[in-house]
Amino acid sequence: AWQEVGKRNKTQDVTSVSDAVTPVSRLFAGVLRIELRRTGAKTAVNLQPFKTLPLEIWPKWVTSVSKAFEHSFSGQVLTGLKGSDGADVEGKQSFSFEQLPPVLVLQLKRFRFGRSGANKVSKFVAYPARLRIPDELMSPSLLAAVNSGAEGAVADYKLCGVVCHHGSTVGGGHYTAYALDANNVWRHFDDHTVRQARPDDVRSQASAYALLYKRD
Repeated sequence: AWQEVGKRNKTQDVTSVSDAVTPVSRLFAGVLRIELRRTGAKTAVNLQPFKTLPLEIWPKWVTSVSKAFEHSFSGQVLTGLKGSDGADVEGKQSFSFEQLPPVLVLQLKRFRFGRSGANKVSKFVAYPARLRIPDELMSPSLLAAVNSGAEGAVADYKLCGVVCHHGSTVGGGHYTAYALDANNVWRHFDDHTVRQARPDDVRSQASAYALLYKRD
């Protein structure tokens, strides 16, 4: 843990969760910045590694990946917290990217769990062929690195894979996938069957469950 000087020279406590460096993490690992602000207390910052990024899609107005980002990164109001004097206070938790991976894996949360069990969210969610991470979703340090052209700081991505879940239950179903090969040709994988796919078909899958984007 360490202290960081933020706006108006205010300090905030920063903790980081370490993650082992592996061939998988070199490709897929990024870091989320999670900030908790409470009345009368320092802002607490947690740097949390991730390899897949889950995005909530159940609200009716979430019809695209960009809206899913907006919803999932909009922040949460937390109750039952304690201030520095021990009194009950509310807090707000906000999210941003501290570090972006070479390959960004977005998981569209197709199942919503409630008292009646898991219900599948079967609607189509639009996803672009090219994705730019919005400035407002990047931490100040990451945004500065991207704007300065620092090595490894890239916010532009190109779709390279789509995984689809076919079925209505969380415990079953069938998976198929689309992948972009080395010649920029899309291939469709369904068990042992592989065939060429049209780009328009790749981007029109209502059953899309995971989206893979590589640095563009």
